[in-house]
Amino acid sequence: MSFSCDLGFADPLAALGITAAQRAELATMAGEPGRVVRAERGEVLVAGADGQRRVGLGRDLRYPPTVGDVGCVTEAAPDRATLTSLVTRTSLLGRSQASGLSAQQALAANVTHALIVVSLAQPPHLGRLERLLALVWPSGAAPVVVLSKADLCPDLPAVVLDVESAAPGAAVLAVSARTGAGLDRLGGYAGPGCTLALLGTSGAGKSTLANALAQAPVMRVQDIRDDGKGRHTTVNRQLLTLPTGGCLIDTPGLRAVALWAAEDDGLARTFADVEG
Repeated sequence: MSFSCDLGFADPLAALGITAAQRAELATMAGEPGRVVRAERGEVLVAGADGQRRVGLGRDLRYPPTVGDVGCVTEAAPDRATLTSLVTRTSLLGRSQASGLSAQQALAANVTHALIVVSLAQPPHLGRLERLLALVWPSGAAPVVVLSKADLCPDLPAVVLDVESAAPGAAVLAVSARTGAGLDRLGGYAGPGCTLALLGTSGAGKSTLANALAQAPVMRVQDIRDDGKGRHTTVNRQLLTLPTGGCLIDTPGLRAVALWAAEDDGLARTFADVEG
């Protein structure tokens, strides 16, 4: 899938969700500004005013870049471009490595709202939801619980109440990509300057919601397996631009949620009623 900034913005950087504060910091740096739309081993895909290109990584970056980072690219030669600087992150979604190592795995940077997608094709797993909330709260992004496939839920009001009780302080939206219910409220989070990140297990409906927000088939969608579990359709984190002016970062389904040691604040906020 190719990236495009041609969304009718007079300033192409606006389509990338680069804020005024980030622009001010970029003005102090040398090179062409842009945003990381995909991170791979040893290089990143950066989108800027002139489109996207693969660039190498500078030696003096303040942290390893991830999807959503904003910075500047310098060019030593026509075929040797390098990401040499990064602006201060406003948020960072991350988790512990699945192997149990202490190092944090960065999922997405500079996210304004983390959309935790929970499928209602089956009764929601509230324990998993609470672990995802504990991941999001300390990140700097605001959590929004998105109950997908709401048309398949026989008692939606009761389920929404249960989820709201398990997610104090987080917005809870019930949506259906099939019927369109709730998508207008979800789109309200995707305005100019906003960056959304989709989190959840495979089969929760993240790719379907991405297509709905993008108003185009930007992500591949697969059927649920016979055992009710989802198939992985997203294999790499990537940033997409939306026609509403915001950006969206889709992430692969999380089989397990390993909490980073720095997420104690997230646990405290998620389980405030227990701690009190």
